[in-house]
Amino acid sequence: MCFICAQRDPSDVLAGGATHMAARTPYLVTSDPIWAGKGLVTETADAAETTATVYRLMVGQSATGVISSNSDEDWFAIDLVAGDRYDFRLLGFGGAYLDDPFLRLMDASGTQITFNDDGNDSYWGDHWQDSALSFTAQYTGRYYLQVDAFSAGTGTYLLSATPDVTSSLPEFTVDEIAWQLINHGVAYFGETEAVAFDVGTDNSISVNITALAADGQALATAALEV
Repeated sequence: MCFICAQRDPSDVLAGGATHMAARTPYLVTSDPIWAGKGLVTETADAAETTATVYRLMVGQSATGVISSNSDEDWFAIDLVAGDRYDFRLLGFGGAYLDDPFLRLMDASGTQITFNDDGNDSYWGDHWQDSALSFTAQYTGRYYLQVDAFSAGTGTYLLSATPDVTSSLPEFTVDEIAWQLINHGVAYFGETEAVAFDVGTDNSISVNITALAADGQALATAALEV
């Protein structure tokens, strides 16, 4: 669901269902892949720890869940295309966040292909043990992402899957952008989890975006309008 489209063109009844996967164009914010708007997958009932899991993640989408005990693991199914390269990130999320996530990638039979611990090191504060890995699909079909804690940790996480774009900055989902702004305060604002803003009695906040390039200003303006 593209919430930017829904806000910018409310007369279009289909705007909220639009997705955008075209190449970046500075003059059209909503063509950028980061606004794919596929929606957040939320673990309601505990995810199975096998290939029987009912939770599925699409490329360009994020999921949130909780590791609730020392023995808990959460599996998410994902379909990949042979030869394509992907980025997977597992981040602590929210107030009671998982502080040392451990990410595994499994094949269709549930056998481990690769894993990562601490690969998304931000070199800042509380999130230096988040996990990330890049992977080129060996076959077209079903894989599984396993969310775990490195040791005996528990807490909430954000799991994301995006294309690995060659010679470019990483692609992020909308939910990861929100995570950076709200739940990664130590790294970005020198504050603790989570960041909030005092808008004052007039319910407004001043933002200076003049240092951004034209495409950055267009993206920031669209986000602020929402």
